[in-house]
Amino acid sequence: MSLPARQMRELDRSECLQLLAQTAFGRIAVNVANWAQPVIRPVNYVFDQRSQSVLFRSGIGSKLHALIHAAKVTFEIDGSDAAHRLGWSVIIHGVCEEITNPAELRRIDGLGLQPWAPGPKGHWIRIRAHTVSGRRLEAVPELEPDQTAGVQPSSGSGRQGPSAVPTPPLPSTDVRVDEVMRPGVITCSPEDRLATLAAIMANHGIHSTVLEPVPGAAALIVTDLELLRAALQETDHARAAGIAREPASTVPSDVLLDAAVAMMAEQYVAHLLVTDPGSGALVGVISSFDVVSVLGGQQPRLARMLVPGPARPVPNVQTLSETIVRDVMHPGIATCTPEVPLWTVAQTMAEHHVRCVAVAGIDSAGGHGQRLTWGLIGDMDLVRARHRNALAEAAATIAGTAPIAVGEEDSLQHAAALMVEHGTRHVVVVGPSGLPSGIVSSLDVVSIVAAAMIEP
Repeated sequence: MSLPARQMRELDRSECLQLLAQTAFGRIAVNVANWAQPVIRPVNYVFDQRSQSVLFRSGIGSKLHALIHAAKVTFEIDGSDAAHRLGWSVIIHGVCEEITNPAELRRIDGLGLQPWAPGPKGHWIRIRAHTVSGRRLEAVPELEPDQTAGVQPSSGSGRQGPSAVPTPPLPSTDVRVDEVMRPGVITCSPEDRLATLAAIMANHGIHSTVLEPVPGAAALIVTDLELLRAALQETDHARAAGIAREPASTVPSDVLLDAAVAMMAEQYVAHLLVTDPGSGALVGVISSFDVVSVLGGQQPRLARMLVPGPARPVPNVQTLSETIVRDVMHPGIATCTPEVPLWTVAQTMAEHHVRCVAVAGIDSAGGHGQRLTWGLIGDMDLVRARHRNALAEAAATIAGTAPIAVGEEDSLQHAAALMVEHGTRHVVVVGPSGLPSGIVSSLDVVSIVAAAMIEP
């Protein structure tokens, strides 16, 4: 039998979570101190979309119940097609915890999980999907003859030739929120401390997390800026419940994207929780970057796969004040010229997977000749421009001409203080020459908070 060509593809988080939700059997692996070899046990489970967790049941006194309280764990699921030599796997790294909250136990009892193994299994165990990865070995699709028509060979430069003219992306009026949102909601416990909150945001590359919902109550969120505000105040005992913002804005999953754009623009919020139109349950999150990805002609799922992650923590760093901006910033800045239309700026953000673009060049000053323009456009600026149907306007018309800036040798504490003071998630970094040399983001700071604030 002739087998098709195959390729190995990394799965993004939403694909991994979908496979976790579709599967009922996995393996848990634990390294235990003083044991010669790791312990691996099969378990049947249910995936809880609300808490982004794998749930299974265990009996008191069982070996598994003892092991999960002794060490960090790895959980794995997989599937295969032996006939065609294809398959996939998903792996979660995390820590097991027993669920003891009565309200939470009542909720998850309704998920219908029945243990396969005999004997009483009265204890619910959770593994949060804080770190998840997956791969798929899949067939390479064959192109039909008409699919190759008009395809030009690559020049090898990776750039468009002189005749390549960019075209405006399709308008967002025909796109629904559920086609754009990130499925699932990343949650935190009301008792989580700053280091745990920072780790959740840094691991997922997100700017906010939702407090585990209380039945009948509006959802609350903890944003990266509120986390940084608490970290700067050195409130070591701060908990998620204490720094959570007012109830988060929600949007039904079946409305058109422009309805979400209007909410973001009018309320000036970068994230909306997405709800099921029937039950009202939380089913996902849509961000300003998701909107810009659509405006830029790219699928948000693909854009999220390649968004630059937060910087790696610097070895031996203890506090934000000991961390230098140069060591965590993203070198270089995506730029555009002042005259380009805003939909082109959206394309630049989507293609380069960045949330801000610098506008730099010579711009017309009317009857006063020309002037040098330098400023920043963020993804929320484009959301507001879309709301007023102004994507055909020139970039110079909305570029902020006085962006917040720090020096490469400044402390990350100083950068964080500016972010909190001005309500911005990006700060321009200026090099020794006095010219911009990079960008530092709120997630860069959050990653250091996660590493530096060691919890007792």
